[in-house]
Amino acid sequence: MRCTAVFVVVAALAETSAARSLSLDQLAAAPLLVVGRVEAIAERRRLPGSNPRYPQYAGPAIATVRVIRAFLPLDKNQIRLSYYGLGARAVVDGPGEPVLRVNNVYILPVKSDGTGWSVVEKPNIVTILPGVARSTSTAPAATAKAFLLREVANVLLSGSVEDMFDIAEFLKFQPSRGLMGEVMAELHLSLAPESVRFLEVAAVFFASALTSKADIVNLPSERASVNRQIASLLLHDIPKQDAIKRVARILIRWIGDPSFPYRFVPHIHTTLTPEFNSELADLLSEELQSPQQGSIYAASWLAESGEHSLLSASTAAAIRALRMRNIVGNDLVAAGRLIVNYGDEAQFESYLQALTQARIANDTRYDSMWRLAESQKGPRVIRILTSILQDERLSRRSTDHGLRYCDAAGLRLQQAVGVNFGFRHFGVQNAAVSRARRWVAANRAMGQ
Repeated sequence: MRCTAVFVVVAALAETSAARSLSLDQLAAAPLLVVGRVEAIAERRRLPGSNPRYPQYAGPAIATVRVIRAFLPLDKNQIRLSYYGLGARAVVDGPGEPVLRVNNVYILPVKSDGTGWSVVEKPNIVTILPGVARSTSTAPAATAKAFLLREVANVLLSGSVEDMFDIAEFLKFQPSRGLMGEVMAELHLSLAPESVRFLEVAAVFFASALTSKADIVNLPSERASVNRQIASLLLHDIPKQDAIKRVARILIRWIGDPSFPYRFVPHIHTTLTPEFNSELADLLSEELQSPQQGSIYAASWLAESGEHSLLSASTAAAIRALRMRNIVGNDLVAAGRLIVNYGDEAQFESYLQALTQARIANDTRYDSMWRLAESQKGPRVIRILTSILQDERLSRRSTDHGLRYCDAAGLRLQQAVGVNFGFRHFGVQNAAVSRARRWVAANRAMGQ
C-alpha cells in the first residue's frame, strides 16, 4: 500500500541563511507543530510576463488544512494557512514555490495573528522532511522534540523509499551526540530484526552514510555522523555473514526501478564501488545469467570502477537485456554503456540492430537507447549518431524544443567531432542535417 506523503515544514530559526538544514532542536522550538492534510489550495494570480516554466505569483498561497493531530491542543480541526515557502528544498514548481500538494499530509510549524494562520519561515532556511500520516503510537509525546523524533521514526518504519532517503539526508547533518540512541530507541519499538523493513532501513543508512568496511567491523565513535552510527549498528544486528550482500541486493533493486529518484543514485554508487567491489561481484555473478531489476546497472558501475572480472558475463547479459521488453530505465541505459564501452564488435553490431528495430517499431525505449551518446565518447558513439541522423521524426523529449531526432543527433555529433554543421538547440534544421550526413559519408573511417 502506498503511504501518504508527509513533509515536515519547520520554522527557520537558524542565524544564517547558509545553514544546510535546521536541527531537531530548532524544529522543536517552532511555536506550534500541526500535522494536517491539505484539502485545497486557492488559485493564485500569476504575474503577467513571468516565465511559464518558473511562474511568479502575486501574494501568498492559501491552503485549507484539515488538522489530524497537533503537539499542543488546538480548538479547531481546520485552518486556512497562508505561505510562501521561500527557500524550500526539493522545489518542483520553480524558485520560491513550496511543495504543498492537495491530499498530502504535512507537519507544519504555524503561528496565528488572531485572524489567520501562516507557516513560520525565513527565506532559504525552510527545512522540509517527508514522513507518513499514520503514527505508530497513540500516546502523547512529552516534548516537541519527542514528537518530531516519532515522526522521523514513522517514516523509517512505513514511509516510501524516497521518504526514507530524505529522512536519512536530514539526519546526516544533525549534531550526532546522543541522537543515534534516540532514533534507534524509536525504531526498536516496532522494527523486527532481519525483517524486510529492517533490511531496507539498514540499506538506506548504509548508502546515505557512505559506509566503509571499517564501519562494519568496528562501530564508529559518537563523533561520527549519526547515519554512520545507525548504519553500523543495524548491520551489526544482522548475524548473517552476508550482511553486505543482503543490503546491496535491496539497493540494486531500487536503482533498477524507473521511479526511483535519481538524486539518491550517486549515494548508492559511491558507497558500493569501489569499497565493496568484491561483495558486489559475488552478488552479480549469481544474477547476470538471468538479470534482475538493477543488475545490469550495478554491473556497469562495477566495470567502470575498474573491476573487470565479470566483464564477459556483463556484456552478454546486456545483449540479452536488450531483447527483454521489461528492461527499462537505468538498466536499459547501462546495457548500452556496457556494450558500447566493453562489448566486442559483434555485440556492438547487435546493439545497432536493436536500435534500428526500436526506431522502426516506435519503441518507447528508443530514446533511452541512443541518449547514452550524450555522455559517452569515441568512434562507436559516432556510429550511433550516424544511425539517428536518418530519423526525421519529431523527438518525443520535451527538452529537445521542437528538434527532430536527426537534429538532436546532429547537434551532439557537432559537439563530438568539433565541426560546425550549423545546428542550433531548437527547430527543424534540414541544411545542417544534410551537411552532417555528407561529413559522415566522407569520414566513415572515424566510426570504425
